Amino acid sequence: MAQRHNSFGPVKGPIVGSYLPIAASQYFKFNSGAFGYMDSSGHFTGNLTATQNIWGWALAPKSVAASSALTYWVSSSTAAADELFIIHSISTVFAMPTLDSTYIAARVGELCDLIAVNDGTGQTANLAASTQDILRVVGGDIALDIVHVCMNDNELQKDT
Repeated sequence: MAQRHNSFGPVKGPIVGSYLPIAASQYFKFNSGAFGYMDSSGHFTGNLTATQNIWGWALAPKSVAASSALTYWVSSSTAAADELFIIHSISTVFAMPTLDSTYIAARVGELCDLIAVNDGTGQTANLAASTQDILRVVGGDIALDIVHVCMNDNELQKDT
C-alpha cells in the first residue's frame, strides 16, 4: 500500500475566507487543518464525529521545528485569543484521508461524514456510513486512499 500524505487541505478551487477567532483549546494537525462550525459566541470550533453543521475549513499553522515531537497546534485555553484563516467556499475541493480505505471512483457524488476527536490526530472521511452528510465526494486517489470532498451546501451552518 502506498504511504499516506501527512498534510491535507485545499487542493482545487477558490481560497475564499477570512481570519476568524478560534474557540478555546481546539486541536489542529500541523500542515493540515480541519472542518468546523461557528459556536454560539462566533468562534470557529472543529467538527467532531456526528457534528451536524459545517461552516468552513481552518488552515492550521505550519509545523514547528523538524526536531519537535509535536504533530499538532492547539489554540489558547482562552476563546478568541487566536485566529486562523477559515476557507468558506462550497467550491473549494479538499483532500483528506479516508477512515476505512474504501475510496473508489464510484463514490463520486456520494455524501459522507467526518470522524474526529479534539486531540490533534486529524479528521478523516467516513465513506462507509453517513448520517450527517456534511461533505460531498468529488474525487480522490485510490492508490493513496485520499478522498477529495467539498462542503455539502445543504448542511452549511446558517446561523451561530
